[in-house]
Amino acid sequence: IVSEMTAESQRFRKKMHHLNSLMEEQGLPTPLRCRLRSFFLQNRHQAQHLTRQKLLDNLSPQLHAEVCTALNLPWIQKVTFFRQFMGLVEVLEMEGIHTAPFRACIADVSRELKVAAFAQREIFDNVQVLYILSKGLVALNSRVGQNGAVWGEDFVLS
Repeated sequence: IVSEMTAESQRFRKKMHHLNSLMEEQGLPTPLRCRLRSFFLQNRHQAQHLTRQKLLDNLSPQLHAEVCTALNLPWIQKVTFFRQFMGLVEVLEMEGIHTAPFRACIADVSRELKVAAFAQREIFDNVQVLYILSKGLVALNSRVGQNGAVWGEDFVLS
């Protein structure tokens, strides 16, 4: 069975082993231990993203821009401002207008997207960040946001 595990799975199991050892050595309270394990188990996909990011860092600048845009386009389109901007770029292209600088802008935005994981009951207190929820649920004022929820758009426009 062990030989069938991917290297990523083995790294994750090792990480969980180190986490359990740390929690035991430091005598962390049981509720905190549960929250920590839950956090790592629920954010296992973050390791996949980091592996992908290392691959992208080895690409040429043009390829890097194209791949980042292709990978992040679904997320960028969740933001109303960027969706409208990209619609305008498409209209300009149909009219034969040169849009390379606009496409470069979208590529720059897509390269700057960062993955972050938050534990349950954490508060988003950085008001100068655009958030796009890719997994889970979030309480936004009086409503619940699901996958694809966006907040902090007003910061982008300021």
